[in-house]
Amino acid sequence: MLGLGFGRVLSFFMDGNPTFGYQFGTFAEIFLGFYGVWVFKNLK
Repeated sequence: MLGLGFGRVLSFFMDGNPTFGYQFGTFAEIFLGFYGVWVFKNLK
């Protein structure tokens, strides 16, 4: 998810401001990616 989210962020800078749905999806992917990293770090 982090790779997809950061690719979309790169697209923001290259292509300009996208639609609200695209922005929401980007931030959701980044959030889920960091949540996944947190979950893996806290597994025992």
